[in-house]
Amino acid sequence: MDYIKTMQFYKDLGKKAMMVLNNSEYYSLCEKAEQEKSFCHHDYTYHNIIIDEDNAMNVIDFDYSKREIRIFDISNL
Repeated sequence: MDYIKTMQFYKDLGKKAMMVLNNSEYYSLCEKAEQEKSFCHHDYTYHNIIIDEDNAMNVIDFDYSKREIRIFDISNL
């Protein structure tokens, strides 16, 4: 019964999300990322940024890297 009570809310939320995506530049940005062969770390968090003894910043742990629009990493950071 709880599912039936909330299902319409989430269905409407999904439709709204699709409308926002369709009215944005998201798909063209994805196409551009594909053409440029850019990638994202996909786990760009504080524990994957290491500062060495020369104060140089190094990014580690590229296990989840994939082709993606670059803003993905920034939004997760």
